[in-house]
Amino acid sequence: MKNAILINTNAYDGILLPNGTWIEVDEKVMYDFINAEKENDDFSNWDGPNRWDDYAETLENAINDGMQVISYYEDGKMVIVDNAKWEELQETYKCHWLDIICLENETTIYKIAKNADCDKSVLYRVISNNADFENISLSTMNAIAKGLNMTAYEFVKKYFNRFMD
Repeated sequence: MKNAILINTNAYDGILLPNGTWIEVDEKVMYDFINAEKENDDFSNWDGPNRWDDYAETLENAINDGMQVISYYEDGKMVIVDNAKWEELQETYKCHWLDIICLENETTIYKIAKNADCDKSVLYRVISNNADFENISLSTMNAIAKGLNMTAYEFVKKYFNRFMD
């Protein structure tokens, strides 16, 4: 049984969910969708603002001629149907490593800057300049760590191997 289906239409990208709803894809939704397998997420806690069960009885029947299936989850595993479109969507909804850290820590750039007592524009520039993890300054790294209530050592230990290219 399919748990969630990532679809593309000419108007939007969306995920059809098992509870009869669907959610439009953005960076956070795509990040969570990609990581669902690793997190053992069965999509039972996902809820979208739009309904597909108004016009279909099952998740598979909710797919109509105007929708292209890109990937789906079945039995906890992601199945990619259209590799080219999947790669395109990953690039479209790509998260910068600092955005990912914010998502994982349920915080924002603003809150990190505030907690670290640093200028938020420094952190926003990291993202807008698409700065690689290994290219941030020690003071910026320390500010991010402090903003996350971590020591610099804890921050490097947690994220260094993960975000180094």
